[in-house]
Amino acid sequence: MSKSISHLADTQMPLNWKQMQRIGLAIKPVDSTGKFDERGNEYDLGNELAGIAGLRRVDVDPKKSFNYKITAYKKGVRDSRNLFTAATLKGGPISPEAIVDAYINANRALYETNRELYLDIEAAKTLGMKGDALYDNMDNRGERRAYNAISDGEFRPLTISRDLEGLFETKAREIGVSNPFFQASMVIDRIQNVLSRVSLKGDLFPDIKNPLSSELLPDLVGQANQMLNNNPANAAMATAPTTGFIGQGNVNIDPVTRLTAAEEIYLDPMEKLYTKNKRTRTV
Repeated sequence: MSKSISHLADTQMPLNWKQMQRIGLAIKPVDSTGKFDERGNEYDLGNELAGIAGLRRVDVDPKKSFNYKITAYKKGVRDSRNLFTAATLKGGPISPEAIVDAYINANRALYETNRELYLDIEAAKTLGMKGDALYDNMDNRGERRAYNAISDGEFRPLTISRDLEGLFETKAREIGVSNPFFQASMVIDRIQNVLSRVSLKGDLFPDIKNPLSSELLPDLVGQANQMLNNNPANAAMATAPTTGFIGQGNVNIDPVTRLTAAEEIYLDPMEKLYTKNKRTRTV
């Protein structure tokens, strides 16, 4: 608590030591190198004196601020990649579905990082920073290609390197399972193709459904029940004569095929198998 109070006193009270330092630099001769602080900033005496009354003008330096934005961008890209690897390369078995889920989540985070820098670039231009200066800043930080894409509003989705693919193969071999990335990669390629057309100019990250998700798999039993309920064979069975090989009400069922004559005619192979298995369990 005492440290917090001391910090507030140092920075907020009139004539604190930082203000005194700036005033000391401002009163030095114009041609003196001593007018500049360690960061190369130069101070105006009139502006610093106005700061005593809380009226000090603070100049905006978009170039300096943009350097911090580049640092945040690079960290965001690393975090997005780590989000994928942390979820998929723990060492134990993992399903292709989980790999695709991790890829979608990592790209969602990467999109937010790219869109944030796109907005920062637009803001820097509004504050007077030229495109050449923005390009040079990004180029100096090894992000020339990123600047070309982001400044145009283009999103570049996460790519899976060959080294990363090799890790999936190695870990699968170590635990004696098939490589789950093989199946996942076919879906990832399609998702990557979709995401490469997404724009950064709006909050437009698509709601991508994982086609390998068990929630999206067809309910085959439910479909078979529906087909049976809607099939004309049911009506024929209801009116079938009362003679039969297996006594089950008024239905004439063959003891070998376990189907009625009407079912043999109207049902397709899948429906026949489902009906036969159902009767076998109930007889």
